[in-house]
Amino acid sequence: MKTLTFALVIGAALFLTSCSTSVQLTTEPSGADVEINGQAYGKTPLNLNLTDFDFTQYSVTMRMMGYQDKTVVLEKELKTGPFIGGFFIWPFWLWCYGPMDNYNFQLIPKTGQ
Repeated sequence: MKTLTFALVIGAALFLTSCSTSVQLTTEPSGADVEINGQAYGKTPLNLNLTDFDFTQYSVTMRMMGYQDKTVVLEKELKTGPFIGGFFIWPFWLWCYGPMDNYNFQLIPKTGQ
């Protein structure tokens, strides 16, 4: 019975603490090609799931004809659920600092064209 209770508690902790964040990337104007860490992901607006693993960094490059390329490193934020879960099950602290939900970037037109 104790084993079943322990398994249920662990399962509930895994279910209630997310290991990824649903992220929306938008640009003004929309339609920019997006690369994350060198891999093509599509055009803006773009919805994707990114891991909250602490040691993961996301370098995002947005390209659009007639506009300057824009490369940024996504800011991260503390994820409360995994942080609290980390007090009970240590490894969850590895997923307590992930990307924010929404990023919006202004693309700058190229000059002298």
